[in-house]
Amino acid sequence: MANSTDPFAQNIHGTNPQNLIEKITREKIYNTPFWKEKCFGISAESLVDLAAGLRSYGGAFEGAKKSTSFLCLTLKMLQIQPGHEIVLEFIKNEDQKYTRLLGALYLRLVGRPVEIFQYLEPLLSDFRRVRHQTREGRFGLDYIDVLVDELLHKDSFCGIVLPRIPRRHVLEGIGQLDSRTSGLTYNKERALRSTPLLLARVCPEKVITLAQSELDMRHQEQNNVAKQKQVVDSSGRDTRAKNDSIDMESTFYPRKRVKCGL
Repeated sequence: MANSTDPFAQNIHGTNPQNLIEKITREKIYNTPFWKEKCFGISAESLVDLAAGLRSYGGAFEGAKKSTSFLCLTLKMLQIQPGHEIVLEFIKNEDQKYTRLLGALYLRLVGRPVEIFQYLEPLLSDFRRVRHQTREGRFGLDYIDVLVDELLHKDSFCGIVLPRIPRRHVLEGIGQLDSRTSGLTYNKERALRSTPLLLARVCPEKVITLAQSELDMRHQEQNNVAKQKQVVDSSGRDTRAKNDSIDMESTFYPRKRVKCGL
């Protein structure tokens, strides 16, 4: 039957893969024209062509009476259970963004926690916009990185209750995942390193060689050295050695920050 699971499909989380979608949602999908016309008797190869034709994502719409093509293909993947290599190709597909999102949702439903974080976290750097079909049947805009973050941290997606997975810090604590370095931290450090060079290009006559924090530290070091080099003369008055004052004048670093007029 068109609505039955492939007899060679394995149970997921101890149950029939189709049961990962609620029964009332499955009934709506079965009554959708797209399901009856396009999803009957297809294989994994045909599924690739249908996924490439997606133009939006979403769950039920028009008062939760109809289901989107995106949701129909999600259920079809649970039915036929495509190979792991095909799912990874869906996720790594940079040309078809809806195909990538479809593979990410399927892996979130059937994958192990370590696999989910391993293959979905790289998608957080995908900032492309996608069309979202709302429950009212209208269209809005979302971003792939925001949707992937919802898959990793939210309890539901497109009206589907997602299986629970451990938090990332738990998997790091037991040694199954390495610590993740945020891309924002890398970009911030890179920007800080490139700031003096950028100012030097804008104002070539004023080259900044030291950061303000370094100037403050060296100024404090100079004050400490000056206190240690005080010499008490025979009359009991504090004096400064002449050589020390000359050395201080030659190695003094001003605290004032250089401003470039643009």
